[in-house]
Amino acid sequence: MVSNLDSGIDVPEDGSKRETRQDKERREEDVRFPHSLASMPRNSGPGVFTSILAKLARERRWWDVDAVFAEMSARNIKPNRIHLNAAINVFAKARRPQKAEEWLIWMQDNDLKPNEVSYNSVINACAQTGYVERAEMWLGRMLEAGVQANEVSYNSVINACAQKGRVSRAEMWLEKMLAAGVKTDAFSYNSVINACAQRRDIERAETWLEKMLSEGIQADEVSYSSVIKACVQKGELDLAGYWLERMAAAG
Repeated sequence: MVSNLDSGIDVPEDGSKRETRQDKERREEDVRFPHSLASMPRNSGPGVFTSILAKLARERRWWDVDAVFAEMSARNIKPNRIHLNAAINVFAKARRPQKAEEWLIWMQDNDLKPNEVSYNSVINACAQTGYVERAEMWLGRMLEAGVQANEVSYNSVINACAQKGRVSRAEMWLEKMLAAGVKTDAFSYNSVINACAQRRDIERAETWLEKMLSEGIQADEVSYSSVIKACVQKGELDLAGYWLERMAAAG
């Protein structure tokens, strides 16, 4: 046995990593899980498998999804859109965007028309893992397919663009959201306001804050603080004071 100074973990002399307790438990569970599925009552219906997939999503156990569908096939249970959405959700929760995409494509190829739940899960999986272009692509495909995007769809993409500093893209999607008549909220605007403020683009940040207020959406501390911080960083102290007073007046 030799010591790996970089990781602080003892490894075998052949360089292979010692199996951790968590690795062992997962390996044992991988063996048990298909058997536990097969031992379920033969009259277990489609709803049972939906519940199993929901449990896998809560536990982020994406590697067990294939076993669920293999057991369904063995029982001649045809997967429906609910099952496929549940599977996509497993991969989304586990931050496996590529797998989530693969299952959405499988739905399309097998005439199981994806709905807003299907697309939103994939969009969110891509957005949360930093694959901004793919999140944008799936939102575009969602709209092209005639599926109604909601605030979750747009907010995921707006925030992902903003987090990456792609201010113009974030603004574009917020504008599309407004044009589509989708209900916006403080999160929608705050993502864009903060992205503008991070660039110390006070004028753009102010414009979106004013737009937010004109739409009747209550600005919160994040909304005002982003603008105020940008003003201070740029030395615009009078302007910072102005927005501080407006924040205080708004309660």
